[in-house]
Amino acid sequence: MPLIEYLLTEEQLERLKSASRMDYRENRDGSLMATTREQERTRLRVNDAWHGIGLEVGFDWTTVKPHPGGDEYRFLAAPLVNAATET
Repeated sequence: MPLIEYLLTEEQLERLKSASRMDYRENRDGSLMATTREQERTRLRVNDAWHGIGLEVGFDWTTVKPHPGGDEYRFLAAPLVNAATET
């Protein structure tokens, strides 16, 4: 299925940004680092956010790709295929 261009709303973009925020811990040397557990939690939150937006808008969230030359609002994805309407 070909990818088509989609455009995020301000609210959807904010939802993705919020989901991607990590809680960093300070190491003994003073540097900041996200734990493996926090990285996994963040990955799951971002995936959940893309999944929800995909259901709202009608695209398969597993096919999302950056839009070449686009801004942070534009991306490419395959439309959702409704098995009930296919013949």
